[in-house]
Amino acid sequence: MTTETVTPVLPLGLPDRLAEKITAALELDEHVDKLIADAVAAGVSDVYLLGCGGSQMAYGTLEYLLSTRLDRPVHRRNASEFTHALPARLGPESLVIAASARGGTKETAAAATAAREAGATVVGLTEDPESLFGKACEHLLLHRGSEAKAVLLGLLGWSLLKHTGAIADYEGARRAFAALPEALPAVYAEADPISAAIAERFHQDPVVYVLGSGPLVDAAQTLTMCYLQEMQWKHAAAFNANEFLHGAFEVVDDSTPVVLFLGEDTSRPVAERTAAFLSRYAKRTLTVDSRDFSLPGVPEEMRPLFAEYAFEGVTTSIAHHFAARTGHPLATRRYMWTVEY
Repeated sequence: MTTETVTPVLPLGLPDRLAEKITAALELDEHVDKLIADAVAAGVSDVYLLGCGGSQMAYGTLEYLLSTRLDRPVHRRNASEFTHALPARLGPESLVIAASARGGTKETAAAATAAREAGATVVGLTEDPESLFGKACEHLLLHRGSEAKAVLLGLLGWSLLKHTGAIADYEGARRAFAALPEALPAVYAEADPISAAIAERFHQDPVVYVLGSGPLVDAAQTLTMCYLQEMQWKHAAAFNANEFLHGAFEVVDDSTPVVLFLGEDTSRPVAERTAAFLSRYAKRTLTVDSRDFSLPGVPEEMRPLFAEYAFEGVTTSIAHHFAARTGHPLATRRYMWTVEY
């Protein structure tokens, strides 16, 4: 959905050694599978997904997968709130998955410690095993970057579905995972024109709205909070595409910049309804649709469950294009890692 002509910019390129990092994550498949098999054999009554900021938002695809297929409760919690208000159900039959990118998030380390003290099985994902968080976790899965972490979360989810008997066929998922070292790097090239257009058109606007449905609500939140607000100091707001139609859409007029994420999961009709509204009343909407990505090697029947992985690259690509337009480096912070808070 494009209503203006935009000026092309040079592609920004792939993250360094992306396929290699994804492959390294996939090589942990047997380790992940045994870890989950042992946990299920010991008893898993509920699952907790813990993190702060981007690490919490990274659970969108996993939570959607488990909540629609697993026959036991799945709870996503901010790590600090989890520690200060421990769930009554938390105990030896709880599986806790926690994440801290570089391992320095003290709140998530505290949550992992509290979960272990309650007897839960704690699986941590991080880049640094010697970090505060790394040392707090019972089981540790190491990754290099957000795409690799997303793959590890996917392996955990599908293994959990397999060992709890929630699915009968795991082979389609295995073929889809095997395709990701080629499929996800391809997203960067295919998404680059729309990423560049979003930044070119919206980088000077006072606020940008980003919408998604299902697991892509988290992709929208990642783009707004982590990339635009944190890394660009730019006002932005993310919404569930349906919730947007229950009040917030009153801000929309011909001048309102809106980015809409469309996936292929069962929530797609939710976002398509919002797309229909925006096509009538918002003249400055740009849509990123996973159906435009080739995802080579991913079986067609698995696309609804794997296309969301593409948005790790989409949000990163948009962020880099914003930085190129604004001249504000993504690594620059006003408060984070610079002051006590």
